[in-house]
Amino acid sequence: MPPENTSNLTEFEKGQIVALKEKSLSFSEIGKILSRPKTRSNVLSFYNRFQKSGDVKNLPMPGRHQIIDTRYHHRLVRESKKACCLLLSELRNEIAPHASVKTIK
Repeated sequence: MPPENTSNLTEFEKGQIVALKEKSLSFSEIGKILSRPKTRSNVLSFYNRFQKSGDVKNLPMPGRHQIIDTRYHHRLVRESKKACCLLLSELRNEIAPHASVKTIK
């Protein structure tokens, strides 16, 4: 059964779209085969994105960038386990002075 959210295509549906389009089916026909509401526009936008990128994965969503990267995060965890009595402000000053205490928390 198709997912409730009509804007998100499953990986299987994305593969079907690519395969059916290679068989020269129209976007409307592919939409009817997938039998989802508003599918023609989803199929069209997905296939256009697939042609540009050559990949079926979704693009990264916009949002706030990370204050500390993975390396700093792992280092913070490691250091906090070593020195459990260290204050957050001291830990921040030592490892990630550009981040706030709230971020470190």
